[in-house]
Amino acid sequence: MRILVIRQPTLPEVDGLDLRSFKVGRQYEVGTRIGSYLVAERWADFIDPSGRRVTRGPDRRSPTERRRSQRPHKAKTTVERRRAQRRGGDRRTR
Repeated sequence: MRILVIRQPTLPEVDGLDLRSFKVGRQYEVGTRIGSYLVAERWADFIDPSGRRVTRGPDRRSPTERRRSQRPHKAKTTVERRRAQRRGGDRRTR
């Protein structure tokens, strides 16, 4: 499997493979397991047999970066409920 590294991997190592050796902008011939992992983390794109880059969509952030940027869902605390009531009522469904 041929890949193009588009972003430096944030982990130093995976399954005993040193990811620090992968350089942005370079193409590598790798096994399907590591290639699929790098593409899934959006650190790399596939290169098809004709040599064209195959992208995975508009969101170029890795899944780890997306998770960090999203606030986890949590239930309202008592203080948050009281503030909502003071501002015009609690909007949660009952």
